[in-house]
Amino acid sequence: MTDHPGPTAPGLPELAEAARPHVRCLLPHTDSTPLPAAFVPPGLRAAVLYSSITGNTRRVAEALALEGVPLFNLRQRPDPGAYDLLALGFWVRKGLPDARSQRYWAGIHDKRVFLFGTLGAWPHSAHAERCLEGARALLTANGNRIVGEFLCQGRVSPRVLAASARKGTHPMTEGRAARLAEAAHHPDAADLAAARGCWQSVLAGLAPQESPLAVPDDTLISPRSIAS
Repeated sequence: MTDHPGPTAPGLPELAEAARPHVRCLLPHTDSTPLPAAFVPPGLRAAVLYSSITGNTRRVAEALALEGVPLFNLRQRPDPGAYDLLALGFWVRKGLPDARSQRYWAGIHDKRVFLFGTLGAWPHSAHAERCLEGARALLTANGNRIVGEFLCQGRVSPRVLAASARKGTHPMTEGRAARLAEAAHHPDAADLAAARGCWQSVLAGLAPQESPLAVPDDTLISPRSIAS
């Protein structure tokens, strides 16, 4: 696991205000001005759904829950078929989305998805990119289209760290200890503001021209276009 921020993945621009070591926002466009907090394109049925264990992903999800956009913990098992756009929040476990997210995502088909997650590693690291690649693969296998992504550093569960120490899988190097100490302070207010800005820019890109659900193919992200 990389103990320092890595380079930005090529191929997709990042939102300027999210260009910080602790967050990463990937968008298919950069020319949208963030809209007022309550803005949701007319006719677009959107929902925020998340899985969280330490509260990191829950906090990001709450920052995305705009007026008129319902917020669900995956334990509630909401019906994904009721929505056009899903903001799906996960936490990283063993380099992949957590097990609850994976089980729920298996039932999502042919949806537009804004993907957001939290992890202890630097969001710009090679490890974080591999985590995103795994998440993308799970969703696109069912015909879903990724319209934006957000990663945020977050506190790692002490239970996970203890288990790692027992197994000896990740030695506690000086660099790793420093990274985990920094991660314990996130997501902070600036991270949550960046998440909201990233989400707002996605919504701006989906604002209808003629039909509420008309989205040109070239505004969407494909796994190939965002892989490093």
